[in-house]
This record gives sequence, C-alpha cells and structure tokens, in this order.
Amino acid sequence: MFVSQSRVIRKIAKEQSCIIVGRCSDYILKDFPKESIIKVFCYTDAADASKRCKAVYHIAAENVEAEIKRINRSRISHYQYYTNQKWGDPHNYDLMISTGNMTFAMACDIIVHLYQIKHKTL
Repeated sequence: MFVSQSRVIRKIAKEQSCIIVGRCSDYILKDFPKESIIKVFCYTDAADASKRCKAVYHIAAENVEAEIKRINRSRISHYQYYTNQKWGDPHNYDLMISTGNMTFAMACDIIVHLYQIKHKTL
C-alpha cells in the first residue's frame, strides 16, 4: 500500500499543485526541488487535542486520553517504519505550527501566506 500511495503522491505532485495530508508525504517528496514543496507539521498540546477529540469526534471524556495515545502511537510507528525517521522531527519540515492557540483556518492562512511569499521570490 505504501509503495502504491507513494507513486500516486509523486504523480500528483509532478502534475499539479496539491495539498497532501500525512501519508509520509514529506519523506515521499524529499527528492523534489525544495522550491516546489512546503512541508508542514501541525501539532498541539494534550489539553487542546483532548478538547478537539471530544468536540469533533464525539469521543467520551473517559476514553479521550487513551484514544489520543493510540492514534499517536500508530502515527509514530507507521512513519518510522516507512521512513526510518522520527515522526515530528523539525528537521524534516519547513514549518511547524502549534494549532492550540488558533483555528485550523488560521493555520491554513499561515501556510497560504508562506506559499505566496515563496513563489514571489522564485
């Protein structure tokens, strides 16, 4: 599955502008020219993650902490297995955004602004 997803991600990225969330895409696109991609890692603190899990995914309060740990363990394991790198390592990204003090729309605005700045200077 990873190999198939990698092919699709590379094909799409070569053909058009796109946004790829997760899928180890920072690693998959590591050989693309730096000026053609922006690698972003979004994260938050435990309190905000808990609040969002309850509100967005309707997870019962008593299950939230365990569910967050399960999901993050799965992400870490998947990323490290396929990339042999540490998930969330700032060296793998152009920008790291803490979403705890902003809305997702605000985080998107930051990314769009970086894109606009980057493409004006090419």
